[in-house]
Amino acid sequence: MHYQLYNLEPLIKLAVIIQRATGKDYYHYVGTNKASIAHCVEWTVPFITGELQHAEYVHSKVPFDRQRAAIKESAYKIGADFNPQAGLYMLTLAEYFQPSLHKVILTLQPEIHRGIAFIQVLNKVRRNVHT
Repeated sequence: MHYQLYNLEPLIKLAVIIQRATGKDYYHYVGTNKASIAHCVEWTVPFITGELQHAEYVHSKVPFDRQRAAIKESAYKIGADFNPQAGLYMLTLAEYFQPSLHKVILTLQPEIHRGIAFIQVLNKVRRNVHT
């Protein structure tokens, strides 16, 4: 799940920038392969809510992951359960396009961290500027 979040975060940031600059919505854009950023975010939600479990790095082909696991780096233990809190930032970014994600965010962290709350305020302001 680490790599899914790692890849989605910059894509969502870029989609926000493009949407604000041009009005084009690449977050919901569906490619010829039927993929979209929105679909990818939705795919992660059951893992982030804990409805589904994910063992981290089990199928990783990245040698660096194995090296980190070999030196017992706690955040990179192969087979460790995905920590749902790790998805909080990505969901907060995606909330710009999907305000309904706010409910999911609240289930993860009822008392929102100041940094997350600030991003949510910015999302609201940005959405209101373009409506």
